Amino acid sequence: MLIMVVPDPENIGQFLPDMELKGFLSVYDAVGNQVVARSKMAWWDEKKSLVYVWNVRNHNNRTVGAAMYAAVIEIENITKSLGYQNGGEKQVKKIFVGVGE
Repeated sequence: MLIMVVPDPENIGQFLPDMELKGFLSVYDAVGNQVVARSKMAWWDEKKSLVYVWNVRNHNNRTVGAAMYAAVIEIENITKSLGYQNGGEKQVKKIFVGVGE
């Protein structure tokens, strides 16, 4: 399963050519158990997006069941031209992902 964080199309013009984001993803089941520990997302420069490929396995390498999961994504803007040499604006986003059979 590909989880991708993309910029808002209405605001894409405000992104600088050297924009880069750093992100980490954690996944939780319906009762709050951590399924995927905080894992680094990859930066896809061509799409100006963060991506994470989840093999739908938990931290014990077992396939998870069909259900809804909460993905918590920590995002940090590290655009160098804005002076963020060691980190910039941080955001935390929560999305829900469904896993089918």
